[in-house]
Amino acid sequence: MPPVNIPQSMITEHVNWHTKPGKPNQGGRTIPGGQPGSGEEFLNWHKGFISRYKKWRKQNGEPAIKAWSKIPAALNPIPPNLNPPDVMAFNTLDSFGIFLEGGVHATLHNRASVVYGEPVLASFESPRSSYFWKLHGLIDKWRKDWVKAH
Repeated sequence: MPPVNIPQSMITEHVNWHTKPGKPNQGGRTIPGGQPGSGEEFLNWHKGFISRYKKWRKQNGEPAIKAWSKIPAALNPIPPNLNPPDVMAFNTLDSFGIFLEGGVHATLHNRASVVYGEPVLASFESPRSSYFWKLHGLIDKWRKDWVKAH
């Protein structure tokens, strides 16, 4: 697919969030991945990132990028311990977010990069790919499913 029109400032924001853990004054995430609190931070930060991007697209007359409603068949099989997450198996949004970030999220980024021939998906500049938005829309759907169930 053609690259996504996205402001460089949003790419920089995404790169910094992932590459400067523990350095929020430099744009990094507050809590390094896998640590208590990091899962909820991951889900909430990406929810906000998606929201800001949707707003930017709308303001600039860009068409919406439709999120996946489930893992595409082309990306299966996903290892059984990752696919799909059972929201009721997680007592906290944080534990759910840690599971998603370190498991199915990372797996889908890498698998989609290969299957769809988009190497950028395996980098922190992945928001340049429409597949990033489809994938993160699915992650956000799962977050909403967890909130609704709990």
